[in-house]
Amino acid sequence: MKILRKLFHPKRLDDSSSIIRYCANKYDGVVIGDPFCQERTGISLFDIPDTIADLKKAGLFVSYQTPVYLTGENFDIHFDLLRRLIQKELIDEIRIQDIGFLNKTCQILNDNINICWTIYGWQREFPGMDIPLNQGQISFLEKQGVISFEVTTAMAFSIMDNDYPLDFNMQIRHYRFDPSSFSRKCYTESYTEQCCRLRHEKNEYPCDKIYFLADETGMAGKYAVESHRIMELPEPGEFEELMESDLEAEALIIEE
Repeated sequence: MKILRKLFHPKRLDDSSSIIRYCANKYDGVVIGDPFCQERTGISLFDIPDTIADLKKAGLFVSYQTPVYLTGENFDIHFDLLRRLIQKELIDEIRIQDIGFLNKTCQILNDNINICWTIYGWQREFPGMDIPLNQGQISFLEKQGVISFEVTTAMAFSIMDNDYPLDFNMQIRHYRFDPSSFSRKCYTESYTEQCCRLRHEKNEYPCDKIYFLADETGMAGKYAVESHRIMELPEPGEFEELMESDLEAEALIIEE
C-alpha cells in the first residue's frame, strides 16, 4: 500500500519525551487527544499546548483529535483551546466529527491546516454492513471544508475488495479491534463499576483492560468493551492484505 504519512496515536500524553523517542525513525507524526475521555490522555486541557509544542520541536506532524461529544457545556472550552493551537501554529491537522464544530473551525482556519473527518462522524456499523458512507456524504463534507476522511481497516478493506466507486482522500485507522459502536457514557465504568479518576498508583486505568462480552451461549464472543466504545474483533488477514495491496492512502494511523 502507498502511504503518504504514518501517524501514531498514543494512549497517554504525560511524557512527551517518551513519545518522541518511540516515534523516531518509525512514525512521521502523532495524533493527540482522546475522542471521548480527557482523563485517559493523562494530562489536562491546560497542558495540551505545551505537550504539542514539544512534539513540534522534535519535527513531528501533529494531528489534533477533537472530542466526539460537544455540547453547550464544553463546546466553547474546546473551541477556545483549538483557537489557541491554531494561533500558535502548533497543529498540522484537525480531526473532527461534529458538523457544528467543523463549521466554526473553518471560520478561523488557515490554509496550512488539514481537516480530517473521523470514523466517529459516520453512523454506527452494524453486522453485515460493509461500509457506512457514500459519495453524497463525502461530497457534502468536502464543501464544508473537510479534506480527508478516516476509515477503519475493515472499511478500507471493503472499499478495496468490492472496488467501491468512492472518491476521497483516505486515512486508515488500524487497531487490534474495530470500533463497532460508541456512547457518551463510559461502558467500562458501567461494566466494572470503577471510575477512571480512581486509577491505581501505577497510572493504570480500568479502561486499559479489554472486557469481552459473552455471546448467547455464555462464551466470550467477538465483541469487547473498551472505554466508551464497543469493539469488534477484525477478520484475520485483512490488514496484511491491505498492506500488500496497491491501495493508496493519505495516512495510516496506528492506535496504541
